[in-house]
Amino acid sequence: MTSRLEILRQIIDCHHTIRSDIQRVDQCINDLEVLFRIRGEYAALSQSSLADLEIKKDKMRETFKTLESSLQKHFDHEEKCLPAILGEVLIKGLVVEHKAIREEIRAANDIIFSTIYDSTVRNEPILLKSQLQQTITNLGQHIERHASREEIVLDMAREGLEG
Repeated sequence: MTSRLEILRQIIDCHHTIRSDIQRVDQCINDLEVLFRIRGEYAALSQSSLADLEIKKDKMRETFKTLESSLQKHFDHEEKCLPAILGEVLIKGLVVEHKAIREEIRAANDIIFSTIYDSTVRNEPILLKSQLQQTITNLGQHIERHASREEIVLDMAREGLEG
């Protein structure tokens, strides 16, 4: 059986992995930005540019799905393992924050997996790219704030268990 201290360490380690996933999503946004500029500047894209755009879009989808899956597993693990360590009141607070982050992920999914990839209007890709970038930035900041607050509580619990 995993000790309470080991559970806390695993959850904190998972936060580092999730931060890396967020950075990969940000990099995909940057890759897409270059291709959107090309699309905005040139009315007729070559077949290779279209193929590049499809590759970048697929990478964005895959990277975001990885982040979403990592967060879901992480939240489920916390909600299962932490009540015995942190108590009912703190877990209720975590669940409220997890729910808000899940809702932001659903909103980001709507943009990533539909709107942005169906655009045919010349200026629309730039606007949609901006909307996607803002959505991902907000999501990343929300996750970071949540993780930072949670780590304070987890570190205090770890100190209590070690002390």
